[in-house]
Amino acid sequence: VLLWVLGFYSNVAIAWVGALVADLVINKPLGLSPSYIEFKRAHLYNFNPVGFGSMTVGSVVSVIAFFGLMGPAAQAFSTFIALGIAFILSPIIAIVTKGKYYIARKDVDFHDNPEAIGLTTCSICEYDYEREDMAFCPVYQGPICSLCCSLDANCHDACKVAPQV
Repeated sequence: VLLWVLGFYSNVAIAWVGALVADLVINKPLGLSPSYIEFKRAHLYNFNPVGFGSMTVGSVVSVIAFFGLMGPAAQAFSTFIALGIAFILSPIIAIVTKGKYYIARKDVDFHDNPEAIGLTTCSICEYDYEREDMAFCPVYQGPICSLCCSLDANCHDACKVAPQV
């Protein structure tokens, strides 16, 4: 039983790694995704079809292969199938979506503002953070650190615009 559980997990994990690597070594250099890595929840969509889609398809196909439904050869190479599909699908999905699901809103308050220098105090936890870790929150009408932004559920993503499908 443990073999099957770990095998299932490894196929999903390898598909995830394939999507990450493709995003970093293919999508970013080709300009299909932003040149920087954004981590603040206030600037990200809740769902990015590039990473999630390529990981999901890679995982599903490789798990089907892992359980032997595609024959013994595919079963033996299920992890490579996960890696390959996720790696190939990531730039394809990025081209189809035109990379518009990477960034939900631009950071004009801190990164694009030359006057925002030094440390900034979070309006919730009142700790000082570097500006790269801050976002402006329209609900609290002030700067908010990425941790407080991630933990706060009262705002209902008021800072983001709805994605255009």
